[in-house]
Formats: sequence, structure tokens, C-alpha cells
Amino acid sequence: MSNGKSIMFAFLLAAAILSSGCATYVRDRVADAGDIFAATVGTGIGVTAKAGPVHTGLGFDIDLYGLRGGELGSFVPDRKTDTLLPPSGDAAAIVAAIGTFGPHKSRAWARGKTFSSPYLETGELFPFLDLPWDNDAECHPLIDPQWTQIDLSVGLIASVRLGFNPGELLDFLIGLVGFDLYGDDLAGSKEDWETLAKKRREKSKAKRSMQ
Repeated sequence: MSNGKSIMFAFLLAAAILSSGCATYVRDRVADAGDIFAATVGTGIGVTAKAGPVHTGLGFDIDLYGLRGGELGSFVPDRKTDTLLPPSGDAAAIVAAIGTFGPHKSRAWARGKTFSSPYLETGELFPFLDLPWDNDAECHPLIDPQWTQIDLSVGLIASVRLGFNPGELLDFLIGLVGFDLYGDDLAGSKEDWETLAKKRREKSKAKRSMQ
């Protein structure tokens, strides 16, 4: 990188930090970094694989602990407090596969990371395809992190999932200079994600009214 480009990048980075607030900026960048990779352990049997909308395999898996969709921790419900990280899993029979990650009104949902296969919502089922589905807008979104998600899960009673999302990597990189590709910058606090969730619901209603 030339000196001129280095100076310009440093200037844009400083401007982004100052305009958004240092603490908020850092939390958003950390959250974006957490979206890039997935690594979970759980239970299941067989192999499932996903590359964008292409989803195939033979078997099933249920994630119990790890990192997915920017959420790190346990996916098992806490019966005492009823608080949990979004549950996730897949089921595949070679030519057809379905998957899900996360309930509504969760931090992951507010950040646009949750998804559910169209088959579970509308009964749509396409050979080898598992298209992203926006439950609220009732449509296939054009910009969705699932379009670039790559996952592999292997199980023999215990299961392991590893994933990488180049789209989320791009979101992280351009986020360094203040651009938010997926609209998921919310500083990581409960108040922020609840506010964003409300905005997402309003946008969803507006989309439905235009259809």
C-alpha cells in the first residue's frame, strides 16, 4: 500500500471512530468479527454442508455450544431464567435440506443473523437449494448474510460445525471505515438491539404494505 493510500485509509478510519464514538465503534467491530466464523459442538449424526443457498448432506445436527451468527455461548435454554442463545441445527437428505438459527426478538434476530428455511415457513422446497428467508418481510431478501455462508457439520452422536462467511468478512473490513453492509451495527447493548429490532419490524411492515 502506497503512503498516500495509507494516509487516506488512516484518515477514514479516524473519522469513522470519531463520528460514531470510540466505545460504540469498538463494540460494533468486535461484533462484526464474531460474525465471520462459526464453530460449534452439539449432537447429531451424518454430514451436512452449506455454501450460500446450496445445502445438502445426509443426517442432522443440533448445535449446543459455540459461536454462530455472532453469538458465543450456550444454545441450551436456561429453564430458570428462560434466556438463551438462539437454537440452531440442520437436517438433510441429499437432494433436500433445511436449517434454522434463532428465534424472533433475540439479539441475533435484531442484527439480522437469524434464519429459517423457506420450507419451515411456506412449504417451499427446492432440490439442493435452501434460500434465505425473511420471516417478517415474508420474502427472500436480496442482501442477507446467508447468501455467503459456508458451513460444514459432521456428527457421530456428538457433532462439530465449522463455518466461514466471506460476506461477513467484507462487512467487517468496510466497517472499519464506517460502512455497514448488513445493517448490524448496534453496539452490542440490549437497549440498542431492541431499538434496532423495532426498526426492522417497521421496515418489514412497510415491505408487506408495498406488495
